[in-house]
Amino acid sequence: MIESKVSRSDFKADAKKSGRVLGVVGTYRFYITPLDMVSPDEIPKGWGLLYGDGKKNNSSCKTARKFMASLQL
Repeated sequence: MIESKVSRSDFKADAKKSGRVLGVVGTYRFYITPLDMVSPDEIPKGWGLLYGDGKKNNSSCKTARKFMASLQL
């Protein structure tokens, strides 16, 4: 699952949802946000972080690589 957030207030409000905290949706969970809107240390455990700049079809993964590497597949 990829959860798109376009504002800090939206990201912070999302943290209060029990499904996000419990991780009940999706095997792999990522947030995608504008560049540097959220820092990797703000991402809940078990989630990855993708950055998008809105101009290209690619994203810069900062915490996603660490997240994927830590999975016990």
